[in-house]
Amino acid sequence: MQTLDAVRYFDKQADGCERDGSPLYATLSRACARDIERGGPVAKLLERWSGDPLLDAVAMRLFGAVHRRVMNGELPELASHYPSMGGKPKFPQLEEAFLAAVASEADRILPELEDQVQTNEVCRSGVLLGGFLEIAANTGLPLRMLELGASAGLNHIWDQYRYRLGNHAWGGGDATPLLETPWSGPPPKLDAKLVVAERAACDLFPIDLRQPGAEFRLGSFVWPDQPERRQRFAQAAQRVRDSGIEIDASRALPWLETKLAAPSQGLATVVFHSIFWHYMTREDQRGIEALLVEKGAAAKPTAPLAWLRMEAHSLDVCELRLSLWSGNGSREDRVLADCGFHGQFVNWREG
Repeated sequence: MQTLDAVRYFDKQADGCERDGSPLYATLSRACARDIERGGPVAKLLERWSGDPLLDAVAMRLFGAVHRRVMNGELPELASHYPSMGGKPKFPQLEEAFLAAVASEADRILPELEDQVQTNEVCRSGVLLGGFLEIAANTGLPLRMLELGASAGLNHIWDQYRYRLGNHAWGGGDATPLLETPWSGPPPKLDAKLVVAERAACDLFPIDLRQPGAEFRLGSFVWPDQPERRQRFAQAAQRVRDSGIEIDASRALPWLETKLAAPSQGLATVVFHSIFWHYMTREDQRGIEALLVEKGAAAKPTAPLAWLRMEAHSLDVCELRLSLWSGNGSREDRVLADCGFHGQFVNWREG
């Protein structure tokens, strides 16, 4: 791994963590960058790892591995700085304790750097909801939901949550979690008749939250100094367990080929994903897009096809994009919104 690339990556990650409301991880990201420059324990650890810092989100892999040990009670000194464990960050003791933990745990952390990050941030549902409402309003049909890269399924049961989108509201009056999203621009089509008739999802490495340790592992990727986010995660995890949904273990392309083999009459099929696309190979990206274009060309008004994706537009901002094949060979492509990676803001473009 190139030292300069790793330094730039961690410095950029620090900016992102600061922007997204985690001063603790912003501080640790900068500490990692400086440690790499001087050849410290983070540098030595990454010398033994062969991935790409940016594409593999190595900071989140590293921070998750350390956070799991903090949550397990294995690193009491570092835990005293982690709000998720009742601690309060103190500087520079936080950085010193973190680097000491990396040094002492390096052999155990190294294999965990091969594991994908699965933050599965539930507030992304507050962005996706606007797209689902748009599809329901345009097609007038119940939805058949097909999610790619669903992880544990927290965003797969989006219709079971309650939302406050700026001054707008959607969902059951007592549903949990309540997802609150700062919203600018016109409201989404809140009066659309939105019914989920079918749902299915896949992930290369799905997490079954009914299994021991699954919620613990997924929760280790939730940033430790964001208590409201951690509470939403716990509530959503319980919802998933109660729902009984199953996430198929599969690559996205062959799974989608099977699901789209025949049209579903009387339903609007919605293929959707969030912060998933860059984990795909370029070959699979091309394959998925070609499959959707092919099936979209054959769509009918009684069986339309939609492709909704919340993905990175730049290092700082995501876009919510919708492609809709309503039948007769027509295709409509729109950017519905700009948004944060964790759904922490939405700038809605569509009325």
